[in-house]
Amino acid sequence: MKQLKFSENWNCKLQCAYFTTIRKHSEDFIVNDEIMCHMTKQVRVEFKTVIIEKTVSKFLDIPRSLVCCDTGYSYEDSIHLFEKFYGKDLYTIDLDTLLLKKTSKFYVK
Repeated sequence: MKQLKFSENWNCKLQCAYFTTIRKHSEDFIVNDEIMCHMTKQVRVEFKTVIIEKTVSKFLDIPRSLVCCDTGYSYEDSIHLFEKFYGKDLYTIDLDTLLLKKTSKFYVK
């Protein structure tokens, strides 16, 4: 099963039935794929999701509202956060915005 790792539970989104993630583009993730999600920083948790929607775009083409809801931060702070992940490439690389639906319970390990 394909996997997504989260370093943080940004905006407490991992408790939601539906949530988004913005990641470097990958052909590996396809709509209707089942994905195992892991978070390991505070407490190790895992759960299954399915990809409902995938949009590929440049960072500056992602709506500000979506960026802010995804991170839980202001747009300016979100930019700094994404620059930590991707550096100056942030503005040139393709990014996937995934809408995920949780299909299993939150398991704490």
